[in-house]
Amino acid sequence: MRKRHKARQIALQALFQADVGGIPIEEALEALFQEKQLPKEVIDFATKLAIGTWEHREEIDKLIQDCAPHWT
Repeated sequence: MRKRHKARQIALQALFQADVGGIPIEEALEALFQEKQLPKEVIDFATKLAIGTWEHREEIDKLIQDCAPHWT
């Protein structure tokens, strides 16, 4: 699997764990990184994606609500 593809998967898993589990995004990432042996590039890119998305989640949620008003 390509490195960026793998990083995107890890970031999405971390975002799900943080949101549903109510844990800090950094903790979710760390747990995933400990489960898998990943290259530094994957860890760095996954971290950048997950933290960046988490920091802007309210804006992202608003955009989604505007585009899909009846989606729950």
